[in-house]
Amino acid sequence: MKYRVMAISLAILLVGCLWNNSRASSDVETYYPLSPRTMTYESYKNGVKDSAPVRVTIQQAREVDGARVIPYVMTGPPFKYPVTRLLRKAPEAVYQVGSQLADGTILKSDVKAPLVKNPVKEGVYFDSDVAFSTPGFPAMRSHYTLSVDKTDESLSVPMGRFTGCIKTKALVRMNNTIIEATAWLAPKIGVVKRIEVNKSKGATTVTELRLARVEYGAVPAAAQAPLPAGAKSAANAEWRLGVGSIMNMNGPQFLVLYIGAILVALLAGFILVRKSGGGEPELPTPPPSHPDAYETAYLRGGQREVILVAVFKLIRAGRLASVAKGRKIGRVDTAENPAGMSEFERLVYAVFETPQTLANACKRLSAPVAAHFSPLDQRLSDQGLITSRAAKSRARRVMAVLLAVILGLGGFRLIHALSVGHHNVGFLVVCAVFGSLLIIRVSSPPQLTRLGREYLKQLQTQVREGMKATGSDSGGAGAGLELLVAVLGLAVLEGTPFASYVKVLTLPTGSISGDDSGGYGGGGGCGGGGGGGGSGG
Repeated sequence: MKYRVMAISLAILLVGCLWNNSRASSDVETYYPLSPRTMTYESYKNGVKDSAPVRVTIQQAREVDGARVIPYVMTGPPFKYPVTRLLRKAPEAVYQVGSQLADGTILKSDVKAPLVKNPVKEGVYFDSDVAFSTPGFPAMRSHYTLSVDKTDESLSVPMGRFTGCIKTKALVRMNNTIIEATAWLAPKIGVVKRIEVNKSKGATTVTELRLARVEYGAVPAAAQAPLPAGAKSAANAEWRLGVGSIMNMNGPQFLVLYIGAILVALLAGFILVRKSGGGEPELPTPPPSHPDAYETAYLRGGQREVILVAVFKLIRAGRLASVAKGRKIGRVDTAENPAGMSEFERLVYAVFETPQTLANACKRLSAPVAAHFSPLDQRLSDQGLITSRAAKSRARRVMAVLLAVILGLGGFRLIHALSVGHHNVGFLVVCAVFGSLLIIRVSSPPQLTRLGREYLKQLQTQVREGMKATGSDSGGAGAGLELLVAVLGLAVLEGTPFASYVKVLTLPTGSISGDDSGGYGGGGGCGGGGGGGGSGG
């Protein structure tokens, strides 16, 4: 509640005391006299007269927080608590230099906002951002424009008829609130009439003040009435914790907060996804001396690697070959179900009825391959070698929550900035996009668990030692070449009769989606380059 009161009060503070203009433009105090007195106004809200009047008390000048100021206190139906502007009179102008809240908190302005200024003439004479701040709290920011519309107006109010008045217009943009105020100031009196239009959250409120009387002489010494019992702590809590305090930060302050929130989200995603799940089981029995090529390929890279190994095996068997100048793969013979193929190899072979790229074949094979290797996926998951489906589902939930927080905070700030006319939001958008991409990356578990990486490392070491023992650096063209591709990647084809196939078998990143392990740092899906690296793990 305190923040709302402060926001409304500050808006009123900026437009509430509307100004002076006269042909006698040398004396600003003609239209904004600051001699001690109390001014009483009839108050109307949306055309209906309030039951109580509004009183403005101009007090004796005094020291407030080290500066000599003139308190200008407003009380009445529009104000839940008394509101005090702190004014300073100078030869060239009357300025508002701060304000004081009902609990005694002093808010200082970062610029001197003139309420009236020499020479008094028609036109705009103030257009600037204004920030009110107090130590320990974010600044409350608004944009304030003030102009003199007329310099010789006449009007009647309950106190009487006034001539030679100046008519001023003010516009304040603060948070989701826009306040437009028109005021008439009479010589040696000040504000005799004010009409304020407050637009906030889709609602419009019109408040009108009409001067009824002026009383000169002694005024109360206190800046304002004390805050009601029990209201101070609640108001302070809302000021500290309210969302508005975040929205009122300037651009650099909010970006520091936002980047900090992204870093916290990244850390949370890393801990909850990558470091959760308790201890892993012990490493299974040592890798078999003659591991299955397809099981090894699936362990190493999911669908991507197992399809690649199957296509390479069919190329070695003379069933498939590169066509279209090496850009596509097609069948060599026309038999629908050639002998000597496993069920999975027939599945892959059938896709190449018409020549196509490996990436396109991967997309068509995604669902059938997932179904075919589902039992293997479950077994590897049970052994703790690959990330389980339950862990992936949990990671997606964590990712969704973190993205909602980051995008929600950034989106709220973006809408707020645009609503108050600020369009320098490019860096905020960049932070939101890159932050979201990093959260997706960090919150995506890899295909292999720590145990799986250790198991694959042992298997790769075993295969490399076997290659050295046989005196072959690449595996040659022997019957086990597809196993070498499954374990070590396409790099082993360099120096073999199949080296020309490396390019056609290398898959572009993201060339397939839909596999449950896809997109998790080299898991399933035919994306990621076809295991061209040496370790691939």
